[in-house]
Amino acid sequence: MHEVPFFKAMGCMQALPRDCKERGCWYAVFLPKNAPEWFKRKIGGLTEDIHTKPAPPDSFLLLGHITLAVPSLEPAEAFWTRGGMKAGRSMREAKDELRVNMGPSQLRFPVKPEQDPQAWPGEIVLWVEDIRRTADNFNMLQTTFEKNLLKEYAVPKSGGEFMLKSWDAFFKNTFYATEPPLSFVKKVRALGHDVSEGEAEQPPKASNCLAISDVVVNVRSRDDLLGVMRFYSQTLMMPMTGGGPTQFFAELHFGPGEGLHQTMTFRMGEDNISYSNLGSVCIYVKDMHKFVLSHAHCKHGGIVLKERSKAELDRDLEYSVRGIVDPQTHADVVPLVHIIRHASHPECPLR
Repeated sequence: MHEVPFFKAMGCMQALPRDCKERGCWYAVFLPKNAPEWFKRKIGGLTEDIHTKPAPPDSFLLLGHITLAVPSLEPAEAFWTRGGMKAGRSMREAKDELRVNMGPSQLRFPVKPEQDPQAWPGEIVLWVEDIRRTADNFNMLQTTFEKNLLKEYAVPKSGGEFMLKSWDAFFKNTFYATEPPLSFVKKVRALGHDVSEGEAEQPPKASNCLAISDVVVNVRSRDDLLGVMRFYSQTLMMPMTGGGPTQFFAELHFGPGEGLHQTMTFRMGEDNISYSNLGSVCIYVKDMHKFVLSHAHCKHGGIVLKERSKAELDRDLEYSVRGIVDPQTHADVVPLVHIIRHASHPECPLR
């Protein structure tokens, strides 16, 4: 009766030296490859997902908000606040706009009735506290939409039993929902965020949505990938990781605080990727010197959307560029508008 466990244990012991060499002794001993999911979530920081590791010290501060214009509010509200994700609605949203809090980050949906829904050129990965609750919310939401919003149940990256892959309310964009390790939940909540409607109630209600973990942007070729890396490292002075000869992606890092390491992942795809009607992304910079100097680089490159004097830049603490432009070839690589803000901007939610 005890032979099978004994031989399994012997097999694990025999594989231990190889596992130590491949992944390091801490991972091999405390997080074996065949560890049950509950154990991985409990251990937390010893998962292999990069988003559970601290961000590099020279990272951007925060992936602030992603803006995707929609033709009407009703479907977006049904998806984001009443069903599906059930995210916290910001108390600071503008008229004819939906803002949902994802921890210190936001998804913003301004209404443009005469325009098709804006697209994100890839996928967006969200952290939720309880993936089962999210799955239940989607099941209840199916009666609101004629089509099935759920694409598939996928293998989780950070924690939890599974990952949900879904359409948005307009069947335009793809979102993933997955759990972080259990020990990260309180840390992410402590980072700060806009006050949500649920939190203003008594007793306050915490949203199941925790953060934006990763945003994927598809690029057409290796030349484009290298152009993206030059844009961030030379123009915005933020280095990326990856992009080597045998790698098909590169990552931009954000470190808003303990428990949250965000990334913007640029991934090589097919040549026929469409970049029409894209949304925008807001990025916060920690260092004032880099903020001012990066504006000078963008202004010199002719990619700033609105000219600002030094006094205006000091006052507004933000500027916008028309997209990712390769400083070497001056080619527009990804026409994704970037809003660059300094950490002292009044809308920065970090405590």
